Amino acid sequence: MANITRPREGQECTALPRLTQWEEKYDTPVPVPVGDSPQDRLAVLRMSIKSWIVPEYFTGQEGRTFLPRSTLRKIVRQDVISSVIDPGDIDLVQKACRNPVIFVTWLSGSKYLNTKFLKTTLERLQDGELPLHDCPRWISDIEEDYRQDYRQDLRDVFILHQQQFVVPVFKKQGRHSIKAHCSIPISILTTDKPLGEGAFNRVDKVYVHPDHNKIDKTTNVFALKKFESRAIQMSYLREINLHKRLPPSNNKHIVRPLASLDWQDKYYIFFPCGNGDLEKYMREVKPEGCSHRRYFCWFLQQIYGLSEALEVLHKATIPTTNDQSLGPPTSLIAGFHHDIKPENIIWFPTNKTWRVSDFGCGKIAEIIIKSGGQHISHQTLNKMGNVDYGAPEGWGDDRGCSRPYDIWSMGCLFLELLVWLLGGYGTLKSFRSARNGYVAGLGSTIDERFYELPPGDGGIDLRQAVKERIKEMKADPFFQGELRVLLDVVVEMMKIDAKDRPTAEKVREKLKCLENISETELEFTGSFPVRVSTEKSRESLTAKGEACSGITVSIRQADGSD
Repeated sequence: MANITRPREGQECTALPRLTQWEEKYDTPVPVPVGDSPQDRLAVLRMSIKSWIVPEYFTGQEGRTFLPRSTLRKIVRQDVISSVIDPGDIDLVQKACRNPVIFVTWLSGSKYLNTKFLKTTLERLQDGELPLHDCPRWISDIEEDYRQDYRQDLRDVFILHQQQFVVPVFKKQGRHSIKAHCSIPISILTTDKPLGEGAFNRVDKVYVHPDHNKIDKTTNVFALKKFESRAIQMSYLREINLHKRLPPSNNKHIVRPLASLDWQDKYYIFFPCGNGDLEKYMREVKPEGCSHRRYFCWFLQQIYGLSEALEVLHKATIPTTNDQSLGPPTSLIAGFHHDIKPENIIWFPTNKTWRVSDFGCGKIAEIIIKSGGQHISHQTLNKMGNVDYGAPEGWGDDRGCSRPYDIWSMGCLFLELLVWLLGGYGTLKSFRSARNGYVAGLGSTIDERFYELPPGDGGIDLRQAVKERIKEMKADPFFQGELRVLLDVVVEMMKIDAKDRPTAEKVREKLKCLENISETELEFTGSFPVRVSTEKSRESLTAKGEACSGITVSIRQADGSD
């Protein structure tokens, strides 16, 4: 029996009874029907099909069912077909084998549809042309002696029964357009609370029936992002096209789409299913801070991986349509995200990575190359995304935003991760509360941005709480070595003037030391060790009088490792 992959440990499932119904009939044997005549055997097989179909949950249409593909293949065997139709009609038997959906649809309605109907259908139609929405003219010519109302019955019977058997198989990177008369072999697992929800979309954990999953051989559980209406079709297409145009990369810190489908003016994208976002991770996991060497090294590598992911998105490349015979390119293309925040960083416990997700606000745009070699980036006035992590150039209606906007947002994210690493979620919440206030005095918005517009003519500046936190970190003896490098880069990323911020490539280069931590430092098992209080670790080091000339050395001493 091919195993139905259930959700992994830690992935709650509120729809296990549904999976049980699918699993019970997964290994259904299909014997050759027994009976005194073809009609008797036909009736036996027809009744057996009713017991082999399974409930369909995705469309929400009560009573809708489908036949799993493995069972369909078992039914449409030459010995089974020959038992219910004339075995001497070799041509008909072979056509039925080649078109299993048409044969089983006819079989399901064979109480009303005779063999002549099957033969004529197979002469005029193939599986790939299903489902039928209207009655083809040739159906009315099948038998001259049929009454007009009975011809209508033929159409209704065939169209009614086809939805159980016209069931898509989802393929990796496939774009599937599902017609109304099809069943969809997907069960939504997060029936009560979605994995994520925005103004225009929703992300659910779903289970794809294993017979119909060619997206990923290792799992049948995915995250399915739903775009509610045709009005936001552009957001759906933008996210699909952005990933298609990203330069090739082996970076494992980007959540890339696996497949997509559209059905009845709704649009969906399949993604790998993580175990919550970074906000949930920081809320539920007690950080080891600098008290556990392996965890700390793993943490730094995640930071580096996210910076590398941003470089992949920002990397300027030559358009594939460029004609090299015309000389050097006059433009390049590069992407931006414009909604980097903890909720858009997904935690994947299987390979212990944080990954950037949700490119619905992103775009691949053109960079104009002027005659002097200067690059002019595309500017957008689109201000979608979380304002708390938005850059200062997003303030107001007349400022254009480009790739430096992402640099600021990622810098804010890194700063919060450092606060969380050394103090936990409670300290992070206090830091956010200290940032909460009016952006530009009374009457303006209240939020947790990292900048403000103070009274007077001083212009936009970092909020006082942000300045104080950075100052405290710089004075902390623990911010040495790799950790100090990270803090200094964060300060550069959060420059008020977008032109003063480093590029994603420069950020990644400056954080290269985080990647270069030896593999022996990274034997982190993923099961978080018992937390040692950060304050106790500091007191222990202070009592020993050990200066923190290098953070890696200090961690080893605190951890008691060699």
